[in-house]
Amino acid sequence: MPYRYALLPPSSGATSGVFFADTGYGCEENYLYAIGEEKEPRFDFLIPYGGYKKEKTRRYKKDIRHASNWTYEELEDRFVCPNGRYVSFMKYKTRKTASGLEQSFKIYECEECSDCPLKPACTKAKGNRQIHWNTIWE
Repeated sequence: MPYRYALLPPSSGATSGVFFADTGYGCEENYLYAIGEEKEPRFDFLIPYGGYKKEKTRRYKKDIRHASNWTYEELEDRFVCPNGRYVSFMKYKTRKTASGLEQSFKIYECEECSDCPLKPACTKAKGNRQIHWNTIWE
């Protein structure tokens, strides 16, 4: 059963005006359902996503594998990796989840990783480092 069926608005008989859920329900599909087609929230909700607590730790914030810790240059639409190299936008990609939700990603790729001294700590890829950035979720 898709998670969204577990999300019931306050009009369903709930006593609170805010829907609370644990991180198991924190996914793009549930957030889109709660916000609604009109981009007006159907009901107030507080649903943290699965990685929220982990992202707040010092260890996560210092880990160079996570592109969310890198500098993003909005005008150029690119990231700057910890070694100072550009990770530029390459293309858009879509995929469908098991429940049928179509997700959109922006694919970024580093200009050259082969001689980078940080590569072993940054990626396991044989080629250049790529970032798959969800345009809604991130």
